[in-house]
Amino acid sequence: MECLKEDGISISDIVPLTQYSVVDIERPGICVDRLDGVLHTNLIWLQTWEIEDVKRVYQDMKLLKNEHGKEEIGFRSLEQAEYFYTGAHTYSIVLQQNEDRLMMQLVADVLKRLVQNGTISLDDFYHLSEEEIIKMIEKSECSELWNHFTSLEKIERSEEYPQDAMYMIESFKTKKRYVIPLCEYHGNIVRLNEISEECSKLLRKYHSYKDFKYAYIKK
Repeated sequence: MECLKEDGISISDIVPLTQYSVVDIERPGICVDRLDGVLHTNLIWLQTWEIEDVKRVYQDMKLLKNEHGKEEIGFRSLEQAEYFYTGAHTYSIVLQQNEDRLMMQLVADVLKRLVQNGTISLDDFYHLSEEEIIKMIEKSECSELWNHFTSLEKIERSEEYPQDAMYMIESFKTKKRYVIPLCEYHGNIVRLNEISEECSKLLRKYHSYKDFKYAYIKK
């Protein structure tokens, strides 16, 4: 409340959030949440971009009116819109791969098992640090699996049910996370896939992407 007051914003100004299209907008539009996801994933997690690449993207951005008459984050140039989209495509594909699914499911399964056997309580998730929770896992019945997990360099994939798995998942559907940027082009405001063959090709590749049926950690 104090922070809002400093900025001259009342609670009624931010309810509902959807009235601010720059903050929350339907796909494939770019809002600040999706923009942050693409930029920090490429910079910090995947390390495919440097900080100068992020600056390059930011410096070309501007607010544009989309096909629905709403303000949306877009780009001044076709070149930078395409550059951003290559990073957005990388981000989108990674979140559809079995590495991401296995990691999320394994952590969920380990925590669920330790809650069920009383090693960890639900209150612990609110009051203990991540480091403290991990130490509890390392001392638990899940320690062997956890130690393998934290030292993994790759997972295994198979279309057939694996017989030598310490831990495995059957691939499942996850949220489709993608954007198609707006950009200014010869005096018009257009979606990138309408004018860029490279964007259209990557978009088709994304929508047809499917990982192997099973992902697992070997015994």
